[in-house]
Amino acid sequence: MLPLAKQRELSRLLASLPGSQALELAALAERKRIAGEHDFPAELILDALRPTLAEKEALRTPTPQRLFCEPFADFLVDERDHKQPGRIARSSVRVLWRWLAKDGLRNTLHELEAHIADAVLAENLRQQDHVLQRLRHEVLKVLTGALSLANESRNTRYDLASRLGGEEVLIDIEEIAFLLKAGNDLAMLRESLPKRIDALTDEHIDHVLVARSNLNEKNRDLVPYLGLLVLARLDQPWQALRLTGTGRRGRTDLTVVGDILLADTESLAVDIAATQVDVLDPDALAAKLRRFDRLASGLTEEIRSRHGERWAQALTRTKQLASATMEGLYVQAPREIAAALPLAKPGTFSIRRQRQPDLAHDPDPMKLDRALRWTYLLTNTATTARQSALQAAHQKAFGAVSNYLRTYAECAAAELRSTDIAKHARVQAYILHANELLNLLIGASEDDLGHERAARVS
Repeated sequence: MLPLAKQRELSRLLASLPGSQALELAALAERKRIAGEHDFPAELILDALRPTLAEKEALRTPTPQRLFCEPFADFLVDERDHKQPGRIARSSVRVLWRWLAKDGLRNTLHELEAHIADAVLAENLRQQDHVLQRLRHEVLKVLTGALSLANESRNTRYDLASRLGGEEVLIDIEEIAFLLKAGNDLAMLRESLPKRIDALTDEHIDHVLVARSNLNEKNRDLVPYLGLLVLARLDQPWQALRLTGTGRRGRTDLTVVGDILLADTESLAVDIAATQVDVLDPDALAAKLRRFDRLASGLTEEIRSRHGERWAQALTRTKQLASATMEGLYVQAPREIAAALPLAKPGTFSIRRQRQPDLAHDPDPMKLDRALRWTYLLTNTATTARQSALQAAHQKAFGAVSNYLRTYAECAAAELRSTDIAKHARVQAYILHANELLNLLIGASEDDLGHERAARVS
C-alpha cells in the first residue's frame, strides 16, 4: 500500500486529469478490480476520479454489485437526512453485501461474483444475465427468510437491525427485497423513460399511467414507486406533482411524490433555521438556501395549477420559517462586522462630527475571522436573496455594511496624517481588513449586475 502522503499526491494528480483520460483510466481500474488484481490501486484511483465521472455522467464498467442493483438503481442516494420511501442509501447496499458474504450467502456469494466477473470480462452478456438472475434469486430467497423471521418478534427484528447497523438500514434492505421481487413490473417504465428527464411531458406521464394500469391488484403497493422513479430522474423535481393530476383527475396513489418534495423543502428550512451563529458556515448555508429557494419556487408554481391546499399550506409555513431565519441573520450581519472594526465612543466634549475608529488595540484575529464569515454570508446569498422575498432584508444589510466599511476606511485613512507614527502600522492593518471586506461586497454587486445584464440579453 502506498504511504498516505503518496496517496494524497496521487489523488490530486488524478483529480486534475482531463475528462477523456479520466474515463479511460476509470475503465481500466474497474476491469482490474473485477479481475481481482489486488496489487493495482483500483479503489484509490476510482475514489479520486469519482467527481469527474459524475460530472461527465460516465457509463461505468459493470461490476457484480452494480449489476445486482440495476432493478432499484434509480432509488439509490448518496446522502439523505432520514429514511424516505424510494430513497435507499448506497451505504445500505454495502452493509447488505457484507451481511450476505458473512451470513446470508457465505458459501455462494463469492462464487457467483466470480462467475459474473468472468462473464463481464469476456463480454458474454448471455452468461452474465444468467448468473445475475441466479444471484438475485438467491439473495431474494435469503432476504425473504430473514425478514420474515424479523417481523415475527420485536426482539428478533431488533437483533437483526443491530447487526446491520440500525433500523433505517433494515428498512432499506426490506425495500431492496420488495423492489427485487417487483423488478419486472418496473422494468418497462425504467426502459421507456430517459435516464435524465429535463422537463416532464405528457408523453412521460402517459408512460407512467400505462405502467400503473398494467399492475394487478396484488402489486398495487408498487404504484407509488412509479412516481418515485420519475422523481429520481427529473432535473426539475417539482414537476413530479404533475403525476398527481388535478381536481377530479387527482391520482391519490401517486401523491407520495408531493409529500416527499414537501418533506425535502421542510428539511432544508429546518437546517437553515438551525444555523448556529457562533460557528457560521456561509458556504454551506448559501448552498442550502439556493437549494431551498429553487425547490420552493418550483413547488409554488406547480401547486398553483392543482388542488393541493394541504401542500400549499405546508409550503407557506416552511417558506416563512426559512425567511424569518435569514432575515434575522441579515439584521445581525452589520453588528457582527462592525464588532471587528469598532468605532470609539465620542467624548463628552468631542467636537468631531463623526465617530472615529477605535485604534487602541491591534485587530482581533477571531473577530476579523467572524466578520469575514458574515461578509461571505451576504455575498454568497446575494443572487438568491435578490431574486426572492428576502431582497429587501438583504439589500438593507448589504447597504448598511457597505456604507459602514467605506466610512470606516475613510476615517481610518485620516488617522495616517497623525504625528503618532507608532500607530500607523495598526491603522494600516485596520484599513486593509476593511478594504478586504468592502472588495468582497463590491465584487458580489458586480457579479449580480452581470447576471442581470445576461438575463436581459437572453
